[in-house]
Amino acid sequence: MSGEGETKLEMVQRHVREGLRRLERQRTLISDLTRDGNRGLVPAAQRILAAMEQYQAEVEQHLEKLLREQ
Repeated sequence: MSGEGETKLEMVQRHVREGLRRLERQRTLISDLTRDGNRGLVPAAQRILAAMEQYQAEVEQHLEKLLREQ
């Protein structure tokens, strides 16, 4: 999804939405790996999820800052 013509605030809001979708997909992948017996891959997938969650928190903090500045 392109952000052409969007404001900085709109861009960050889009990034938050997209990040939430990616987090949900990663959680589903972890669940699928566990269910399908691929438990050896789960720790790496969980580390990726943790990194994604940290980044998402940073993006959400950025959004909060932008909203306070308005």
